[in-house]
Amino acid sequence: MVIEDPSQSIELLAWLEEPPTAIPQPISVTAPARLPFEQLQPDDFERLVLAVAHTRYKVEEARQYGVSGQKQHGIDLYGRLASSGDAHPRYVTVQCRNVEVVNPAALTSAVDEFLVGPWADRSDHFVYATRASVKRTELAEAVEIAAARLRAAHIRFEVWDGERLSEHLRDQHRIVTTYFGPATAAVYCLPSAGQAPPEAAATEQGASTDQGSEPLPSEPATAAILTRPPCGGQSGVSLWKSVPPGCQRRLKTDPFAAVESGPPAGCHGWSSVGVGIR
Repeated sequence: MVIEDPSQSIELLAWLEEPPTAIPQPISVTAPARLPFEQLQPDDFERLVLAVAHTRYKVEEARQYGVSGQKQHGIDLYGRLASSGDAHPRYVTVQCRNVEVVNPAALTSAVDEFLVGPWADRSDHFVYATRASVKRTELAEAVEIAAARLRAAHIRFEVWDGERLSEHLRDQHRIVTTYFGPATAAVYCLPSAGQAPPEAAATEQGASTDQGSEPLPSEPATAAILTRPPCGGQSGVSLWKSVPPGCQRRLKTDPFAAVESGPPAGCHGWSSVGVGIR
């Protein structure tokens, strides 16, 4: 369709610029309840837990303990607590088991091995880290029994299962990005203070890299082409629909002025400029 009357062209442009009558509700995206620890290699799981320990305790030094084949006395990681002082340092120690299932006997055995080893007398905290869930009643009872045994030795016992580890990592965007990638971190982690959501950040980035235009909506929309024969004739407005996303951009200039800057006199054909919709 071509509109020959310039006044109708202006009315059409005004109509195209009108906002929609209503904005649909945003799409609901629910973050997963837990992270995919099963995709990590054993050494990577240990390093992930070590990073979490750094966020949960004030440690001045934290390391993996031992290599394959060495006796490790029931621990895989240790961290020297910053508040303990140099004369008699105190530690948080961790046993890691990146397995799908644990049973009460596994928890009991872990505590037994730890208590008879050299780290029990030096530790204020002992953590059992696993991707398995300990929500089952028999496991919850085993956790409480183990906690009572360690409490008698003045050691605090914690179990970081898959759910608890995931909770600890919800606000740790950097750690999640390191071990699970930026795409997982963008979906799973809470935005930090002053950090825009990914879609808002993308919009701001587009605006900063293209100061002379604004993107069209992501959905196909109706747009217009202002046309004028450069060698005389009347201006018109042609309509098209279903503009593919990203193919056209709205000019932040007077569209008629843009048409006027077409080919010089004596040329043949039509000049045109695309006008998008907010």
